Amino acid sequence: GDWRMKDDQGIPFGQVVYLRIIVPSPAGESLAKPLSQRDPLWTIKRLGYSGSDKTIGEWGCLMTCLTMVANTYGHPITPAQFNDAMLRRRGFIEPNLTKWNALNNVYSDIVYEGKINARHDILERINASLAQGNPVTVQVDFTRDTPYTANDQHWVLIVGRDGDDYRI
Repeated sequence: GDWRMKDDQGIPFGQVVYLRIIVPSPAGESLAKPLSQRDPLWTIKRLGYSGSDKTIGEWGCLMTCLTMVANTYGHPITPAQFNDAMLRRRGFIEPNLTKWNALNNVYSDIVYEGKINARHDILERINASLAQGNPVTVQVDFTRDTPYTANDQHWVLIVGRDGDDYRI
């Protein structure tokens, strides 16, 4: 999470502080090593092609999820390194939009089905993928108290399941 101090009138000041809390799962290890788009090692790196005004920390959630998937399948890489590999292999649309098949573009040994829109059996598909040992990239509504828009999205990686709860 990101934290920032506020004065007595609620006005933010100072630097944003990044915090990661890792809670061990009672069900065992997760399917992927956790990475954050806001890690200080790459948060300010420009996302995508030159001309992009976005950074990994701002818009790199999907690309970071794909980095975790790559790590899961034996490609130890950071989001900054994956961003560079995507640049070399045309993994972006326009200056900074991640292609669905970016993993296939970078790694020929990873088969990634891409985006599947919500449908009646989506939870069964997620559960089946997890049962096979495959993490699942999911788009979520970033601000649930506002109407959903294309800019109100966030991508997370589901790495396990505990009963009816998913670990992301």
